Amino acid sequence: MVVCMTHRDQASDIAALLYPLPERGTVEPAEAFDDAVDEIRRRQDDCAERLRSAAGTTVSDVVLEALAAEVAAKADADARMRLLLGYARHFVGPRGYSLDTLAAVCHLTDRGVGKIANAQVDNVARVLGVPPVGGKQLQDRSNAGQDDTDLRELARTTADSLRRLDLNDKDTCSSLAQTLQDAGIEPHMHGDQLAPTPPIRLTFGASHREILEAGVKNSTAMSSAFLILSTWPTYMRIEHKLGILLPTLLNPTPSPSSTSFLDGVRDDLLKLSDHDD
Repeated sequence: MVVCMTHRDQASDIAALLYPLPERGTVEPAEAFDDAVDEIRRRQDDCAERLRSAAGTTVSDVVLEALAAEVAAKADADARMRLLLGYARHFVGPRGYSLDTLAAVCHLTDRGVGKIANAQVDNVARVLGVPPVGGKQLQDRSNAGQDDTDLRELARTTADSLRRLDLNDKDTCSSLAQTLQDAGIEPHMHGDQLAPTPPIRLTFGASHREILEAGVKNSTAMSSAFLILSTWPTYMRIEHKLGILLPTLLNPTPSPSSTSFLDGVRDDLLKLSDHDD
């Protein structure tokens, strides 16, 4: 049976969802139950009134207004969590909290925590007006603060998966993509450091001189990118290669060229997994 909600007070419904009343036996001490209910009801009333006011001045839909507020609150909470991770990892002496401790609290991987914490060093230093412990950012290899053993193993297991991968099997592609993302891999990771300017693209009818000039400039840019890549530590090159692979896994399109591409990525990952810095 479908119940019509048209005439219900949506603001009050939403307030009840956001601030549910406690059940008996869930409040300690038990004699504080009535006070807890009164406090929650006060919060419900305040919330409902805010929603009505906001809906009357911005959008006419209190449901969308409530959702927008929760999205904003989630973004704020995420920003605060990132700052706290940067502080806990790099500003609490003498060596900061361990990655596994922070990862357990935040339900993230060690590599994910290291990546977030590293990115927040400058922000935390600016807010607090102090440098990180030791006077400089800790150099967390492979975004995890330890050696790159785990990342090399990820390269090997990914290469083994590519040997059997069928791009028609979207579930398998999605699963492999999720594995890489859980390890902190992002599409085209570090690619911005290799191509500061886009390649020159010619239009139909370009002159012979324009073709030659574009070829020279693009070739020079490519040589420069290879030179930069050769200076990276192994963990960074593995992340870059996995980042190149990730878009194909997220949007698999079977073709002869994609098969050749996967073969090349697999060979590169195997070489990098055994490469000595």
